[in-house]
Amino acid sequence: MNDESVQLLWDALRRIDSDIPWSAMEAFADALAAESDLIDTLFQAYDEAREAVHERPCYVHLYVPVVFALAAPQLDERRRQEIGESLIARLVEAGEQDDHLMMEILVAACGAMGPVILPLVFGVVIDETASSAAWDQLWGLTKLAVGSDPALRNSVVATCVSLLERVGRDEVECELGVEAAWTLASLGRIEHIELLRHLESRSRWTLACTDYSGARQTLEEHRDSPFPQELWELPVRDWFEPRWQRTRDWLVMRDSGARNWDALQATYSTEPFAAPIPIVACSPKSGRKEPRYAAVR
Repeated sequence: MNDESVQLLWDALRRIDSDIPWSAMEAFADALAAESDLIDTLFQAYDEAREAVHERPCYVHLYVPVVFALAAPQLDERRRQEIGESLIARLVEAGEQDDHLMMEILVAACGAMGPVILPLVFGVVIDETASSAAWDQLWGLTKLAVGSDPALRNSVVATCVSLLERVGRDEVECELGVEAAWTLASLGRIEHIELLRHLESRSRWTLACTDYSGARQTLEEHRDSPFPQELWELPVRDWFEPRWQRTRDWLVMRDSGARNWDALQATYSTEPFAAPIPIVACSPKSGRKEPRYAAVR
């Protein structure tokens, strides 16, 4: 792209008085495959927009993850891993700010990068370096291991088992092993039923007991994957458009100083994304904490 065409695309992303600039985002996505320097430029634009939105309406920080999600099918593993690492860092940051809507957009973009990012995900969740909100979102990405190559699945299983064994030794709170238990269930690792039964017994006076029991029963009964449908499994437009609209409504209300501010705030505390059609017959697991829509930061 020449300088003039690039500037026109940036102008489209920065406009606040128009609909979602899909054409501009798709053009940036196409350019990413050939112009690796654009990755840093886009993340810089994201960071600047996150700061700017405190003072004025801005949507660039919403558009950048979408560009990466659109570009993912055209990118090699190295670039998807590079992008995934930066997306995860910003997801953790959004978790620290309790910005659930931004976390949903970022986790959808992370999921679009594919299983290549799983080692990065586990590097965060196992070290417990993320806030609880981001931690829950990151664990949802373990579904990427389903259908991945055997070596990666085995690595995921080893990581989950290691965490659960730490739970069994009281080195980690029992609630923090719930997602690992469900990951083993989703991968059909029946050789770990006894470990889950042991944790179910140890956690019987906690809310986690229900989840350990559910994961164990899923394995024993050979049920299909207990994971619900995830955002990144939908077309990008389907998961992004409603979140963009909520952000726009929030920014308009914030800057108008309208009297029904509290009423609008309440709309961001409603139940978040749910798949329109369940992908499995069994009841969804209760361990995945349901995020709430929060004010855009």
